[in-house]
Amino acid sequence: MVRLIIFDVDGTFYDLEDVVQSNYELRIDFFAAEKNITRKAAEDIFSREGILRYKSENARSATEFFLNSGIDPEAWTAYCESHFSPAPIDRKKAVPNELVKGFAELATLALLSSSPLNCIDSTLEWLGIDRSLFADVICSSTYSGEGRFSKRSAIGSILEKYGLPAEAVLSIGDRYESDIRPLLEMGGDGILIERPSSLRAVLQAIKDDTLEAQNGHGYKYYNGRTLRGKLI
Repeated sequence: MVRLIIFDVDGTFYDLEDVVQSNYELRIDFFAAEKNITRKAAEDIFSREGILRYKSENARSATEFFLNSGIDPEAWTAYCESHFSPAPIDRKKAVPNELVKGFAELATLALLSSSPLNCIDSTLEWLGIDRSLFADVICSSTYSGEGRFSKRSAIGSILEKYGLPAEAVLSIGDRYESDIRPLLEMGGDGILIERPSSLRAVLQAIKDDTLEAQNGHGYKYYNGRTLRGKLI
């Protein structure tokens, strides 16, 4: 039985295609300036690290890369917050509040994002999603656990806070490496969605207890108890 659902934000509640190019350019500009290198050098590094200018389920988090590179997290937060705007997001393609509320009626919800808190709040407000539906919002600018922020370490903190085994937790997002795999490696389950509208099918499948049976209908379901120990 799922007792806690961890949601990603970007690409999960809205179509990442709306902002993926502008987000990439913002991160390139910041990284090149911080490291005092050319844009071409920054782009080459991003490519090696799997930070992409296009939408991909295998894309990696620029924020986690920045923190692991020794960049001051406060500098990145300040830059991101001062340059971010949710206005390019097409709300017609985004997840409606009533759908998120449907998930909240089934389990406790938490948001986990690499974006700074102010950017998350601006996005939720733009989309019309009630922040109070989430018991927790964990992100790069508020993480207080041990070591540097990463989604894996943050998920560990969430499990500890709620006293839950990984088997009782479900992670939902649009990127396998950052949103799904961390919880799978702990024995929890994950759902990789193709697009925000896929969440409607996911909600119905959870209600009907048919997640595995409906696998492929806009999402991929991963059973962490089956995959644990087999991940490479």
